[in-house]
Amino acid sequence: MVKRLRTVQTAVFIYDCSRLIFLLMLLVSYLKQEADPVLFRGLPLPYMMYTAPNALFPLMALFLFLNFDTFRVYVPLYITGKSLSLLCMLIWLFFALQQFVFTAGGFSGQILLGALSRVLWAVFLCAADIGTIMGMLVMREEALPVLPVEAGLNTGGGE
Repeated sequence: MVKRLRTVQTAVFIYDCSRLIFLLMLLVSYLKQEADPVLFRGLPLPYMMYTAPNALFPLMALFLFLNFDTFRVYVPLYITGKSLSLLCMLIWLFFALQQFVFTAGGFSGQILLGALSRVLWAVFLCAADIGTIMGMLVMREEALPVLPVEAGLNTGGGE
């Protein structure tokens, strides 16, 4: 049980670190070559604001990996945050796919391939986020404290 819990903790931590890198790559891929500092076009600042909250997931996974007993109270927060992040990514995918389908005829092959690769990365991130939510649910269930039962304890309703 402890070995499986440690394996899940390691996998979640490694995935969260790589997810942050992939998310940064996905969002920075929208940057334009010519930056306009007045309208914030082409600058990394607005995109960094989207990725900064996602930097908390590798930190939570690291602390859960280092000392699970102390930080186990943060597992529901992790699951809630991942669920919210997953919901936002699914909403973005919905609109990105609509734009991709309706404007695919007017793009050159290179632009179309770039848009498709961003959508495929987002689908991969959504699927892996579901996996980390499931992993955290497994960790939460396996780490629930087992209360000792006293011998001879009468649990009946009588005297």
